[in-house]
Amino acid sequence: MRREEVVAQWQREYDSFLQDCMNRDWAKIARADEPNRDWAIMFEVDRSFINNAKSLLFTIENRLYDVLQFLLDKGADPNSSLRRYNSDRRCYESTTPLIEAVKIGNLESVKILLDNGADINFCVERNLSDRDVYFNKTRIRVKEPSDDLYIKPREKRTDDEKMYIWKYSTGELANMSPIQIAYNYRHDNIVDYLLSRGATMKVNIRPSGIFPFPFTTLGEMLRRCKLYFIKEVGLCEERYYALRTQVREFESTKKLLKGYEVRNAVPYPFRIVSTAVLLLDNSLEFKFQYMALYSLFILEYWNEIINSKTHIAAYAKVDDIGYLICWLVKETEYSKSTRQSLGLK
Repeated sequence: MRREEVVAQWQREYDSFLQDCMNRDWAKIARADEPNRDWAIMFEVDRSFINNAKSLLFTIENRLYDVLQFLLDKGADPNSSLRRYNSDRRCYESTTPLIEAVKIGNLESVKILLDNGADINFCVERNLSDRDVYFNKTRIRVKEPSDDLYIKPREKRTDDEKMYIWKYSTGELANMSPIQIAYNYRHDNIVDYLLSRGATMKVNIRPSGIFPFPFTTLGEMLRRCKLYFIKEVGLCEERYYALRTQVREFESTKKLLKGYEVRNAVPYPFRIVSTAVLLLDNSLEFKFQYMALYSLFILEYWNEIINSKTHIAAYAKVDDIGYLICWLVKETEYSKSTRQSLGLK
């Protein structure tokens, strides 16, 4: 039997199984995996209809809650994954039943999946380099680099450490957890529920070529930014807090928040305002440090005024903030035009 015939036969049987799910024919659903399909192994065709991510997704999309629970009771894996092509992003993504339930705002399915062992912090895995043969060959899932590795001076990193960070930070893999997906889709009820179940956000902003830090909440983002800034710039904590006082004095003029507006109850910076005009009489060193700290204190401002639900850095445009910070802590790498635009000589 040719592979095409095997696949066609499997699809016919699987379509019949999905119809049984729609009809809630419990007897047929329970017997779905009983027929002997050993021939399918030869052609690497999935033998199971019940323990199949597509089956779970079907019940979720059609809101067949009792069927979803039935499949899980029969041994379906709530963490089974399915690889799909995202035409909008032009990349392949791994998805799970939980992630798809979150996307369509199906809270009841989210509850059922979590009650049956679904990983609340599973991250979508994206291969952003499918168009490049080189990346296809070297694609690996890398573990998030530690704080110590991030703040280790570049000249002291080994070649392996440099490659490790490069693979993680250039967007070969970008991870988005269910709670950030819920936030992106503005499903506030699901955001609240996931937070109540202990969810965290994990996102690597760097695929856009901007910011290398993975975040959970604004508080965690702020902690990492401070750590990176203090270590990278070589600014001791005493000097940091002294400078912080000076920056707070500028903030009291209300000029620091110029150009920022609130959208959907979340502070949303639609542009980074150059503060060079406020610092004409200050030294280059202070101006350079001030502007980086300015970005950090904007994050502090967010952290103070928004509630726990909106602590998720999804619409906060952290890439803009991160881009400015990275510019400033690498002042020696400025291009001539960038330095001029920032008022630096």
